[in-house]
Amino acid sequence: MRQPLKRIARLAFLLVLASALPAQTLSVKLGKDTYVDWRRRVVRATGRSLSADGQSADTERVQVLEKAKEDALKNLLAGLHKLTVDSHSDLSQALQRRNIPFREIQDLAQYYTVVDVRSMSDNSVEVDIELPIEDKLADRLLPRRVGRGTLHLSDTPLCPVCAQPWPEGRPVPEDIHLIVPSEGFTTSRGEPYSSVIIDARGLKLAPGLFPRVVDEAGKEIYGVEYVDRAVAEKLGLVAYHSNLAAAFKDRRAGSEPLVIRARRVAGPNSCDVVVSNNDALLIHAAAKVHNFLRTCRVIFVLG
Repeated sequence: MRQPLKRIARLAFLLVLASALPAQTLSVKLGKDTYVDWRRRVVRATGRSLSADGQSADTERVQVLEKAKEDALKNLLAGLHKLTVDSHSDLSQALQRRNIPFREIQDLAQYYTVVDVRSMSDNSVEVDIELPIEDKLADRLLPRRVGRGTLHLSDTPLCPVCAQPWPEGRPVPEDIHLIVPSEGFTTSRGEPYSSVIIDARGLKLAPGLFPRVVDEAGKEIYGVEYVDRAVAEKLGLVAYHSNLAAAFKDRRAGSEPLVIRARRVAGPNSCDVVVSNNDALLIHAAAKVHNFLRTCRVIFVLG
């Protein structure tokens, strides 16, 4: 079912509204000299070491660098405990709930990358290291079985302007094309939607590894139950941006993103978004035509 012109006008209004809101940082501090960059999807930590006396210059340089890397890894591991996994758990709580020993995370952390080395004026050395939160870490934390969710589709016709159920018995004007979710939902040109962008600016949404989209009754519209596991491991469930312009430029967005305004956030960690029941129907109706949910083509805009 095609998108009406008034819905396009609503999208334009959302773009103007969102551009007027202040941007939110996507870097979250996890602990001493450690933070997670949710845009780049890496945890970054800094380590330091002082030079030791009585060593040759080459030997001392190697030892100081190794000690700085050890300090950075220690900070990274300490910070990982506080990494938000979902709306109810940080990493430490998630591991405990799933009976996963932290030793396994320590083993994965050995795959860090050194991204910067700095020699300081006091002869100390600072080292920055990064660890991706996708691939190996996501693989260990994702449930073994995912993607079992089904699209919630209704045969009830919806008004193309407000997305409310069309009153039973009311005549439909010739120039109005009702939206029937079970028949799918497309753009005004009949093109399938390529992704969904959830505009949650101004709602204090917090990023997480495995966020969800739910309707007003708490029914899950998107989450680990709707994704292909291999794609989720590689890309993460959602991409995070601090403005709509960046969201539209993201490769996940594609050429025809569906833009939905979030109503509020949910969960103790505030990383789930709530959309209206009618918008939830539209998301699944659009996914019926082209299942962008399965390929994690979902973007959250924070701010």
